[in-house]
Amino acid sequence: MAITVMSTIETRRRGYRWALSGALLLAAACGGAAPAPSPTPPAMPAPEAAPAPGAEAAAPGALPEGALLVADFNAAGNMNALGGEFGAWASAKPDPDAKSVDAVDPTAGAGGTGGWKIDYDISKDGSYCGTWLRLKDLDGTKYKTFRLSVKATASGPVDFIVELKTNGGQNVGRYVVRGVGADWKVVEVPLTAFNLPSLKPMYEFTTVFDKQTTSVKTGSIVIDDIAFLP
Repeated sequence: MAITVMSTIETRRRGYRWALSGALLLAAACGGAAPAPSPTPPAMPAPEAAPAPGAEAAAPGALPEGALLVADFNAAGNMNALGGEFGAWASAKPDPDAKSVDAVDPTAGAGGTGGWKIDYDISKDGSYCGTWLRLKDLDGTKYKTFRLSVKATASGPVDFIVELKTNGGQNVGRYVVRGVGADWKVVEVPLTAFNLPSLKPMYEFTTVFDKQTTSVKTGSIVIDDIAFLP
C-alpha cells in the first residue's frame, strides 16, 4: 500500500503551510485515509558536515551485531520498526511549490524486498522538499554510526541531504550524500559528523532536496535498511 504525507517546513524565518492535497488524493486512490502530518516540520539545517573518510560502501550488507534496525520497509504502511511514522513534505506558497511523494514499494528495496521509494520535483526555482521519519526518542549515545542503503531510480547521479534531529527537533545535524546512481550504495556516517550537541533523545530523520545540493531537479530514489550501528 502506497502511503504519502506532505507537509511544509518553517525555515529562514518564513512560515509555510502543510501541503496535503497530494497525500489525500493518493490515499483516496488506495482506499484509505492519509496519516497525520508531522506536527513539527523539518527545519533547514546548519552548515553541512564534511563527509567522513570511508563513509560510503559499495553495496548493502548484513547489519552487525548490536545494530538497531530503524526501518527495512518490508511491511505495508507508514510505520517503522520503532513504532514511528514516516512520510513526505514539500515547500508551498508563499514559496514555490515542490512535489514529494513517498511510498513503500514491496520489491524496490535491496535484494528485491521492500524499499522506501521517494519521488521529488524541485524544478520550480526556490522550491525544496523531502521526507521525514520519526525516531521515537531513541538514545543515540549507544551508537556510533548512522547507516542507510540508497539508489536512484531516475536520472542521476543524485545528491541530497540527510538530517538527524534531537530534542524534539530543536537540534539539527546534516550530512550530504553525493553521487547516488543506479547501483545500491551503503552510506555510513559517524554520528559525530552531524555535530549535534547531544545524541538523545533522537527525534527525527529527514531527507532534503534543494537547489543548492540537488542538481537533478526531478528524480526518484529508494532508501532501505535505515539503522544505527554500535
